Amino acid sequence: MALIFGDKLNGDGIEFGLDFGLNNSTLSGFSSPENMTNWNLGFSFDIRVKNQWSISTGTRVKNTMEVGGLSLDELSGLGYSFLTQHEADDYSQRLAQIQVPVLIRRRTASRLYFELGGSGALNMTSVVAKHYEEDGRDIQESLNNVDDIRRIEFGVSGGIGYDFSEGKGLVGGVRYYQSLTNLYIDYEGYSWSMFDVYIQVPIGIKAPKSSESSDE
Repeated sequence: MALIFGDKLNGDGIEFGLDFGLNNSTLSGFSSPENMTNWNLGFSFDIRVKNQWSISTGTRVKNTMEVGGLSLDELSGLGYSFLTQHEADDYSQRLAQIQVPVLIRRRTASRLYFELGGSGALNMTSVVAKHYEEDGRDIQESLNNVDDIRRIEFGVSGGIGYDFSEGKGLVGGVRYYQSLTNLYIDYEGYSWSMFDVYIQVPIGIKAPKSSESSDE
């Protein structure tokens, strides 16, 4: 759909594109969580407001945050005591969401830009998993705990990036996100944060036609 209608979504002062990259996330509230890395995928809008100012928004249709290295005792304290059926090598919490960032972006003469704003998200799936080895096989056993978490999430974001071309074109950057929403409904002190490395690729931007002179 983006490839088909990309040219119709671009216009004066509006740039539409694909947004993809990697994030490295963690979840506060646990004693020694291990950050984990996942892919992001979505689409972006850059709406020019005035001079070097614009609004950067869009939708991350695939935004996954995950943390490992969780202890059995901590998860048991959250009500997941059934995980004691096996001795696990590792425990993790994984969240998949649809995220909508809205940031104010300020470009500089050197093509660098700075951005600051917030994000809203709809948490779609949530899984607590244990990973262990049995008879030489790596096994993962998962529990769907989406009913234990808050489905709507809000947070703040900020970052820095670079325009690779004058005007409309490829951009890339690094962004930090801190959730302001407690993850679990019944337990306080658990919130996500992540560093995000992304690229935004414009779609449907047509190069201006060169004028041709004709001799008569």
